[in-house]
Amino acid sequence: MRRFPSRTWIELLENADDVFQVAVAVVLFITALLVFFNLFRTLFVDLVHGAPVLVVAFHLIHDALLVLIILELVWTAISYLKSHTLPLEPFLIVATIASVRRLLFLGVQTVEQEAGQALSHALLTEIGLHTGMVFVFAVSLAIVRWSRRFLPGTRSGPPRSS
Repeated sequence: MRRFPSRTWIELLENADDVFQVAVAVVLFITALLVFFNLFRTLFVDLVHGAPVLVVAFHLIHDALLVLIILELVWTAISYLKSHTLPLEPFLIVATIASVRRLLFLGVQTVEQEAGQALSHALLTEIGLHTGMVFVFAVSLAIVRWSRRFLPGTRSGPPRSS
């Protein structure tokens, strides 16, 4: 007969999980701060070296979106600690932002190509793929938010029978 861990071991592992979740959230938050401050350093360096405005804007948007991704992951860890359930929304948001970041990078890559040079099939395919992914993630996010109306205990949930 198989013996299951005692209640004490289960509680100990649950508490250890919470400690690691907090530690990961703190590390992610510190990382977001470092990226945020690096954003200003990059801006200063780009301006001092006379970088083109498009390059400066790309660096700013790229780093700002990275900060948003990291903060969304911090929010996910906090949400998990509060409810011990893993919400789907933050992952859809992170995936959307990551795809938008990649699209921006690919856009800069296409602008930097010499005029008159045809875009490669692989580059066009990747742009189309990420555009489609953003659309799918946005629709998925809308469905997740719309479906909340049908959960019991939510404001706009189905009417309760007395």
